[in-house]
Amino acid sequence: MLRVFHDVKGAGVLDFVTAWYRKTADFMAENYAIRTAFVSTNSIIQGEQVGVLWPDLLRRGVKIHFAHAPFQWSSEAGARPPCIVSLSALPCMMQRSIDF
Repeated sequence: MLRVFHDVKGAGVLDFVTAWYRKTADFMAENYAIRTAFVSTNSIIQGEQVGVLWPDLLRRGVKIHFAHAPFQWSSEAGARPPCIVSLSALPCMMQRSIDF
């Protein structure tokens, strides 16, 4: 984690999900035509890591194209507990929020 966020103060509170966002932001910086979308745990939008992750991503030019309110995601894998996920796409300007 510290290798990915070597230049971010407070990076010790970030989880592995945030690393995918940062690595993608770095990759997109090399090619502005790239668009991405994530289904990820809602850890990226709650708790102490929000104040560390999002300022870093926004400084890198990341913009949110669309977002979906967090929802419960269940699995057919037997005893696995459901998790709460969020859906987002990068890097265009925020245009809409989808809520079902």
